[in-house]
Formats: sequence, structure tokens, C-alpha cells
Amino acid sequence: GYGERFAAYVFTPKHGAAPRQVVVFFPGLGPFVSQVSSQNLTLNSGNDFIVKSNRVLVVPIYKGSFERFDGFVTLTGDRYLQTFRRRMLEWRHELGQVIDYLATRRDVDIDKLAYAGVSFGASTALPLLALEPRLKVAVLQLAGFTYRDLLPEIEAVNYAPRITLPVLMLEARYDHLFPVELSQQPLLALLGSPADRKRQV
Repeated sequence: GYGERFAAYVFTPKHGAAPRQVVVFFPGLGPFVSQVSSQNLTLNSGNDFIVKSNRVLVVPIYKGSFERFDGFVTLTGDRYLQTFRRRMLEWRHELGQVIDYLATRRDVDIDKLAYAGVSFGASTALPLLALEPRLKVAVLQLAGFTYRDLLPEIEAVNYAPRITLPVLMLEARYDHLFPVELSQQPLLALLGSPADRKRQV
């Protein structure tokens, strides 16, 4: 998309019939603030249910995360804003490239493509849901409008009405980063998804 190669980890079930539904994952802030290796990625209690339910889990190594760490989230001022804008475009390209790759595989059903985001991936990265039309459903864990000051062209509040796919929001009642009344419920209300296709739990 923009000249960089990157890895994506594909976790596939050992049993069950293909083609399978596929879930593309966007992580929380952790891999973007600390330089860790993606080679340590494993299934855990937070995501193993996806594979156990006979779905394929895909974890792209997005620009700025894991071994592609560059500390961009610690920048300040105009450099912070401009880098964030460029980063959103890069993530959009990378998500598209991953989906292009999945479309070449016979063991997945590209027409049943889900997005799963946690915290950072369910708030700051929300514009991706409006920008990638091949996504069919989204599960957002610890989602809400972000506390970050971002440029209007990448601010999630401007994309929420353009998100029309079914959305399930899995939330924490006492989340101090995304408070229910100030962050979670405004996102739910502003989503362009039909009322019977969006839900907060």
C-alpha cells in the first residue's frame, strides 16, 4: 500500500469445516507504547474463544506496534497530530492489504469478515470501520470516544455516523478512560448502524 512489508499472524482452528468466518484484530495501546516482539503472540483467555468457535483470528502487526514500534503516541504538538493523521492512513492501507491476502485463501469466507478491537483499537482506530467496506460486523471491547485531541479528518466522532455495520460494544461500567455517560453512550448513539444492529453490554 505504501511500500512497507509487515507480518500478520493467522490463528486457525485444528478442527471444523472450512471456509471459516474470519476475525481481524486491532489491539489495545500496549504494543504501541512498549517495544515487544510479536513472536510472543499466543492465544489467551481474551481471544482463544474465537478460534475455539471455528473462526480464524488474524492479528496484523500494524505500523507503530510490536517490532514496528516507533513511539509515535508519545509525540506532542503539531508533530503528534500530523503523525497520527499519517498513521491512520497507513493502518487503513494495512487493513486493506490483510483483507486482500485473506481473499486469496480458500479456508476463509471473506464475505463473513469481522473486526475485533480492544480499547485503543475500539476508540482511536474507529475510523477504520467506516473506511473499509468489506467489514461485515464489529465487536468493540472497552470502546468509546477517545480522550485524545486529534485532527477532524481522523477524529472518531466524525466517522461514527458513517459506521453502518452491526456493532457489539462490550464495556466496563466503571471505565475511567471511557466513562459510560461521557464516552460509551455517545458513541453508541452516534453510530450509523440501525438501532436493532447496535448493542452495548
